[in-house]
Amino acid sequence: MEVFVLLFLLLSAGSSSLIKNYSCEKSHGNCVLNNVILETESDLEQVEFPDITDPLTIATGKIPHFTRMLIDKLPGIKDLTINRLEVETVYVKPEMTHLEAVGNQIRLLEVDNDKDKAYQMLTLDLSSNNLEDLSVLSRFRQLRRLTLNGNKFDTLSMDLFEGMSELRQLSLDNNNMYRFDTSKKIHLPKLQTFSLAGNGLIELHVTMWDFPSLKELDVSNNKLHFLEGSLDQFKSLESVKISGNYWKCDFVDAILLKTIKLDEDEPNRCKESSLIDVQRICCTYDAFSILSIAKDDLGLFDDKWEDLRNLQKDFQGFKDETERKLVRIGELGEERSLIERIEEIKSNQEQILKRLDSSAGMLEIEQLRSDITDHKSTMDDKYSGLGRQLDSFVEPFNELRSDVNEKLAKYEEIPEKLLPLEQLINDQGALQKSTIVLQKAVQDMEKQQLLYHLSIAALRNQIGSQVSELKAEIDKFTKRNEKLDTQIDRIMFNVNTIFEMLESISED
Repeated sequence: MEVFVLLFLLLSAGSSSLIKNYSCEKSHGNCVLNNVILETESDLEQVEFPDITDPLTIATGKIPHFTRMLIDKLPGIKDLTINRLEVETVYVKPEMTHLEAVGNQIRLLEVDNDKDKAYQMLTLDLSSNNLEDLSVLSRFRQLRRLTLNGNKFDTLSMDLFEGMSELRQLSLDNNNMYRFDTSKKIHLPKLQTFSLAGNGLIELHVTMWDFPSLKELDVSNNKLHFLEGSLDQFKSLESVKISGNYWKCDFVDAILLKTIKLDEDEPNRCKESSLIDVQRICCTYDAFSILSIAKDDLGLFDDKWEDLRNLQKDFQGFKDETERKLVRIGELGEERSLIERIEEIKSNQEQILKRLDSSAGMLEIEQLRSDITDHKSTMDDKYSGLGRQLDSFVEPFNELRSDVNEKLAKYEEIPEKLLPLEQLINDQGALQKSTIVLQKAVQDMEKQQLLYHLSIAALRNQIGSQVSELKAEIDKFTKRNEKLDTQIDRIMFNVNTIFEMLESISED
């Protein structure tokens, strides 16, 4: 009988030790729980929260999996704060309105399987986690403030936020994003603050953003070279942060003409980065010479950058040659004026020839001859003088005829010269089209080359992060094994103690 009593007491003590109770500590009207350790499924099954109230903050502890079972043990909680508790997965119930889970290791958000069930979430802060898949966010249509800073996604689509008509603040800082796409027009009527700071974006397309209430836009500390679209489409825009990028200087010149408030680059950044300082904003006319510098793993493929520069030189040579041809086409005006002059000379020649062939001149000569015949004795001197005058007139006339013949010969050569010029005129449209197509191809190659380098860098970072996570998991597994060994040793000690007691009792 004594043996059974002893075993009952030991088992009762063991089972009671498994049940964990956590009670509220009130702080500024909040229910605060400390040292909440729920590492295993058994812990989640045994835990109890006898007096919790909303809002709830779990200030310290460790809860790797914030499961639906655990959420069900927190009835009435709509406002939950679970920062820095090493959470890896978390279930979000539809009735929850505020969730702050900063500084954890969250990879996955779990939501209700019933897609027709509406979520009431208003504010969601999941900063400094390991989120990669954000597709479940489309369930949170009532969101007003969404903060996803410091996670692991490198690409994202603006389409994810379609339908969030109540969204006021959206922050996607420091996520190593090198691409942020928008495939269709998106309307966020109440969005006022939008931040993409601290990523790796090269270009940003804002053409399809319909944000009529947007007041503040932050794209600082990226690798942006240009912005496709116009900031003029944001009618309420008051402030834009653009520092820490590699803007084209013509973009900076254009944005400085607007009344929007701008931030400034660090005082020495332009000089240290070999950039141009335009009113304390750093910019460049050649992003390749900047981004190909061996910094942030962007200079890993120097031969590719050199090929791109050579292509730029070829394009510039083609452009210069085209401009020279266009200049030649512009000189056609002078050639045409020469034709007009030749036509004028030809007309004058015809008039002179007509005058020379006129009957008045011949009658005058005949009359002179008749007078000479009739008055031969008195007009010999006059006749001789007139002969000399006629002889002197023949020489300038011959010179004039020779000059006219030379002009006519040049006139005959002009149509041959006009043929290639006319061909150049016909080719002008084709040259301009070819220039536009080639320029677009070079721009596309610029984008692809930059994206290629950044994707390699992002892949390296991702692999390094995964290796670190694997090492952390191995360390956790080792610690758990050590803890399990300790528990086994304790159990064996208890068992040995019981056996020794039983042996002593049996001997008695």
